[in-house]
Amino acid sequence: MSNSNTKRAQRRQECREVLADHIYNQLGLTVPPNRIRLQPSVEDGYAWSVSEEKRHLLETTLGRGTVGLYQNIIDEIGKSIEAVDPRIFQKDSTNDGHDEKRQKTKLANSSGGFTEIIQRLELENKTLVEHVHNYSIEAEKFFIKEQELQTRLSSIQTEAEAYRQTIKKLEMELDDVTNNIVEAVKILKASRNDLQKENSTERFSDTTLTNGCTS
Repeated sequence: MSNSNTKRAQRRQECREVLADHIYNQLGLTVPPNRIRLQPSVEDGYAWSVSEEKRHLLETTLGRGTVGLYQNIIDEIGKSIEAVDPRIFQKDSTNDGHDEKRQKTKLANSSGGFTEIIQRLELENKTLVEHVHNYSIEAEKFFIKEQELQTRLSSIQTEAEAYRQTIKKLEMELDDVTNNIVEAVKILKASRNDLQKENSTERFSDTTLTNGCTS
């Protein structure tokens, strides 16, 4: 075996052992190094969570890798590559209102790796988005209600102003009527005084005539 092949085989075995140790530390699952796969099935009991920019590292098999690939995988374990329970990627088949509760329970029981942290943040973000959406709906209801109250208040203010104008007009008419009554009373008093004077003059004349005839 050439030195390059020997080095490649050694680095491949080292990569397998590092991956096996990581699976055990992360999931408590013992997998023999020679059975480690970069593309495991659900039955293997583990899966790989990998960042998008490092996804190409897991697109081949360990048997066909290069020394550089093995080293890159070793360097990225626990950073951009992480072993996770394969069920974490499974979608619940029903939507019965308990999905979020089940997901929270799943995350609470997880090992706290970056994959779980990302999913926890995504779940929290989803919850916040739902809260914001609900608050937006409530705010819109309050806004519509406020607009209705503003419209009603404006109508009441318009009616109140109309009533004020009517009252002002009636007050002016009342002043005119009062002034007319006062003038009428004055005229009646003057007429009564004149009538009393005329009656007094007539009585005086009658008395004078009577006295003259008697003499």
